[in-house]
Amino acid sequence: MSDWYGVPAALWLPCLSIQERHLLAEVHSFTSNGLTCFASNGHFSERLLLSESRTRKLIYKLISEGWLMESRELVEGVRKRTLWLNMDKVAENGHSGQIQPHCPNPASKVSKSGQQGVQIQPHGVSKSGHIKNQYTESVNESKKEAPKKRKAFKKPEMDELVEAFRLGGMGADQAEIFWNHYESNGWKVGKNSMKDWKATVRNWIIRNNEDRSNKQQQRNGFDPQRIDRQQLATYIKEGNAGT
Repeated sequence: MSDWYGVPAALWLPCLSIQERHLLAEVHSFTSNGLTCFASNGHFSERLLLSESRTRKLIYKLISEGWLMESRELVEGVRKRTLWLNMDKVAENGHSGQIQPHCPNPASKVSKSGQQGVQIQPHGVSKSGHIKNQYTESVNESKKEAPKKRKAFKKPEMDELVEAFRLGGMGADQAEIFWNHYESNGWKVGKNSMKDWKATVRNWIIRNNEDRSNKQQQRNGFDPQRIDRQQLATYIKEGNAGT
């Protein structure tokens, strides 16, 4: 990459960020020389010293706001993106004069075409020191990214439930009972919406096994919830509760 590159004064638009102006200038450097701009996000990322994700966001923002025009073309069997400037929008928001190809002269702040431009160092800082460092601006913007959203709950398919109950040692009948129960209450656990159906299945199996264990004990004549001395003595002597 060269030590300097210039942004034509007509593209130094106050309503755009420094990075957006640089991106427009980079696209213009192709089209102003009669070339088609097939440049990838990786190319712009390298030129602007930004991450590809940040570069992609800038490009789509400029397209959505009408600064850049986009089309898709087949080139040697490969579908490629083409970019070019919307000159009408540029003229409305900037200088009325025609934009000349930018050919910066490192020894001067005026391009070879005679048009006044702004000379930019590789890190986005002008000699006058009035332009913010691109890295600082990029870091500040990355901090503003919204926190990750919790994935929305998706109720399971019946075959998923059957498999989960099978792994827990229970049959498809319990999977169907589980489904009917939570389908009828809107997939809620208590008063709260269900967040993890697999965890709910595990708890269901644990409670079901505990219930079966308690019922088995009661069928044998031993009910730990209602035990008394006479019942215990009868159980030890006769092997049941006297029934």
